[in-house]
Amino acid sequence: MFELKPVLDRFKELLEREEENTIRNQFNSFISHSLVCNDFNSDDLYSDFQELLNLMGNEKMREPKRIRSIMNSKFITDVISFKSNAREKELQRITHDLSEFLGSLGHDRNNAYQSSVSWSLKQAAHEIEPRKSKHSKESMNEAWRRELISDVVRRFK
Repeated sequence: MFELKPVLDRFKELLEREEENTIRNQFNSFISHSLVCNDFNSDDLYSDFQELLNLMGNEKMREPKRIRSIMNSKFITDVISFKSNAREKELQRITHDLSEFLGSLGHDRNNAYQSSVSWSLKQAAHEIEPRKSKHSKESMNEAWRRELISDVVRRFK
């Protein structure tokens, strides 16, 4: 009798590797289209992105600690802070692109939490008004990030 378990295990391994390649390609596409610059180390940024995915997949972590950890992740911080003198419209576009990227990862992963984070980022990007609460010595990036974190965390309470 032919053993199916080794064949199925190998097939599962190939599918996981294919999804990893797809996610890496999606990451590279996001970086090249949304963060047009060569001033960063793509491998370091990808490592930070992998940590973000681990946070999103960590179902043992309770809210709101989980969403705070996600929003304060090095990857999201670096993406939002990518252009140090960005204007509000540009930060809105970058946040929207980040939302679209996170919402479309992999081969139809259908991860409900990931979809919720993506949707919350998109909604917050359209609703926050950091100009109104920006402190005199605070950059727009800092004000945007502060307001974005606050709004997304509020949505998960």
